[in-house]
Order: sequence, then structure tokens, then C-alpha cells
Amino acid sequence: MLSRLPLLDGSRQVAPFPRSFLWRFRPVLRPAPLASNASESEGHRTEGRTKQMKTPKERKEQGNMKNGVTVRQISEMKAQVSAVELDKSVHAHTTIAAMRRHRDFTSAKAGNTIAALNLVRDLSRQERITRLGEQHPGAMVVPVLGTERTGINMLPLAFAKFIGSLAGLQIETGIVQINKTHHTDSDAMHRLLNRPEFSGTVIAGQDYIVVDDVITSGSTVQALRLFIESHGGRVVAFSALAGSFSIITGSSLEIDLTKETINALDTKFGLNAFASFIRQAGIAQTPEELTNSQARYLLSFGTLNSIRTRIAPQHHQFSFQTTRSTPQNQMNLAFA
Repeated sequence: MLSRLPLLDGSRQVAPFPRSFLWRFRPVLRPAPLASNASESEGHRTEGRTKQMKTPKERKEQGNMKNGVTVRQISEMKAQVSAVELDKSVHAHTTIAAMRRHRDFTSAKAGNTIAALNLVRDLSRQERITRLGEQHPGAMVVPVLGTERTGINMLPLAFAKFIGSLAGLQIETGIVQINKTHHTDSDAMHRLLNRPEFSGTVIAGQDYIVVDDVITSGSTVQALRLFIESHGGRVVAFSALAGSFSIITGSSLEIDLTKETINALDTKFGLNAFASFIRQAGIAQTPEELTNSQARYLLSFGTLNSIRTRIAPQHHQFSFQTTRSTPQNQMNLAFA
């Protein structure tokens, strides 16, 4: 069967090819537009098709938005928490999810020394530890030593020992937490109102590197930092196995308040009013004592009164169990 082949001028001629054969080349044989502004028209049509034609992945991302940020962007920012060394001298090595998946995580959190060492060896990045030692020679590594609901968390001490052995730094185990705050798996407001307290001997003028296993809001390492600096020491760096990230509070590894956060506090609440409020509420003596994550969490409230309403139930939920009976000797003997 003969077919008529379209020409550029719109006319047709007989072509000795089967129609089924020509069908394969239909897009190629389509006549060009005769309008004078053909290229412009084709450009508009192409642009329209590009806007309308979205892949299933693009449509899914467009439909999964959280506060103007796509799920993909959230995942990328979460990855940066563990993969990037931030400007505030916080060093992270892995993710919280990777820690929880580790076979020895539960045992390490409950006080198993061997399990803690295995997890630290598997998930630590040795090149970062070496660089940390080169940046702060002569510093002492001080871990967060305290008791949790499941027992004595051995991960901070195991991590500190591992840092000391690789970086050639001395470990300080004489500074311990003397109260139980139950921060593990608690919410942000509970962490704000239940601040850790520490006791021990600080060497005036000595540089310290504060070490914890996980930094969630930064409240524990910040409390240890304030204790050390109030007794004449200098905290030059923080290190943790992992940190957290959320759209509201940002990265937990950024300890100091950023300029953007300070400006936001001033714009929303007024710095003087905010400072007076957190002091009266027992949150902190000054805004500078807050971590950047904590300040951003408070910024998520509409007014200071709404924060006050949220605080009221928390004041009676937990009571401090301040004691100096933290089994420091048991932890030291475990790694002797």
C-alpha cells in the first residue's frame, strides 16, 4: 500500500513505503510550522510541555513539603549533621539511626563496657579524631558521665578513651554529673527545665574537649561547658558520635547562638524581655547559656505567654534526684 509523504510546504507526494513503516518516523516527518514566528511558538510549546511533564519522583517531592522544604532537602540536611564538621568546633562521626541499628547499642547504653567499645570502634572516624588532636594539642578530653534510666551509659567514656588513644590526649574522669535528668527520649521542654549539674575539679587555664555519645539539643554538653568555664577552664571543642536535626530546631551540633537566632529572638520577643523571662522561668540565667537548638525551639512559640503555659505541667513531672553517689569508680575500673 502506498502512502503520501508530507513535505515542508504542506503538500504531499506519493511515497513507495508501507504506511506501517512511515508510522515509526511520524515525529520526524511532521511538517514544520509555517508561521513567521514559528521558532518562538515552538519554544513556548516546549516550555509548556517541560512544565507539565513531571516525573513521578518530582510529583512526590512536590507533594511532600514541610514548611516549604521538600523531604529530599530534609534528608540532605540530616546527612550534613553527621557528614560535615560545623563552624562551632563540633565533631560528629555517624548518625543516630546508625547507632540504634548497631548490635551493641542497647547493651552499651545499659553499661556494657565491651559493647560500648565495639560500637565506638565501628562508627568512629579515625581521621577526624586525629585532626581533633592536631587542632587542640594538650587539651583534656572530658566525657559526660552520668546515669540514665537503663543504667550507666558507657558510650561517652568509651568514646573519650578512644579519642585519647588515637589523638594522644589525656582523659579527665573526675568531673561527673550529680543529678538525674532523664533526658534520653524526652521532649525539648523537659530538657530545657531539667538541666544537668556537675561536680569535680577543674584545672584553671586548661583546655577541655567535651565528649558525649549523642547531642540532641546540646543541653548536657552546654551544662558541662558552663561548669568548666565557671571554674576557670576553657572548652575548645565538642565531639559526639552523632547529632540530631529538625526543621524547627535545626542542627543540634551548632551549640552557640547564631546571629540569625539572636536577631529572631530580638524581633519576636525583645532580648530584654526574653532574658528576664527565661531567668524567672528557671530555664537559663542569660540567653547565651542556651544552645542554638534550644533558642530556636522557644522561637517556635507565638508569645512568651504561650511558653509559660507550656512550662506549667513540666515543673511537676520530674523531680531532681541530686546525689554524689554516681558510680565514678565503677566506670574508671571498667576501662582501667
